Amino acid sequence: MNIILIGPPGTGKGTQAEFLVKEFQLRHFIMGEVLRKQGNAQTVLGRKIKQIMDAGGLLSDDIVNEAARAELEDTGFSNVILDGIPRTAGQAAYIEELFAKHDAVINHVLLLELDDDKAIKRIKTRQKTYPREDSASEDVMRNRLKEYKLKTEKLIPFYEERKILRRIDSSPSKQDVFELIIKAIA
Repeated sequence: MNIILIGPPGTGKGTQAEFLVKEFQLRHFIMGEVLRKQGNAQTVLGRKIKQIMDAGGLLSDDIVNEAARAELEDTGFSNVILDGIPRTAGQAAYIEELFAKHDAVINHVLLLELDDDKAIKRIKTRQKTYPREDSASEDVMRNRLKEYKLKTEKLIPFYEERKILRRIDSSPSKQDVFELIIKAIA
């Protein structure tokens, strides 16, 4: 089973991924970690990623796709949860083609939904225990939510057309959200 997790910051994607990993023995593919790993590699791609990230720039779809391809070809295309990719329509199309090329499919796309105010409240609570630079202020959090809406929300129709999108209300407790996910993918 292959799953993509999407949703705005604060919806509990990481927490639900951990539950799914334990329940179904899946591998958690975290794109941010992959990019940091690739950025530290002494390769042409790694140097390019490091240079852009160190300058605070945004990585193009081509670079993100190449990093994802390299990692997935090393680790495999089955029993994986993709977290942090795709974030754009270009990445979504690429991931679909890449999996097909390796005789694999995405079975479910879990869209964790939560209104902005609740998401910000959760991020503030998380920030007290697990401080993150990308969640330092409410303005930063609102910008992250805005960026999500500008880019990632465009993936919803892409996956609805393929009939693999599962909308999950992530406002209940962690365990209740997980139970909603289990029902959605059954």
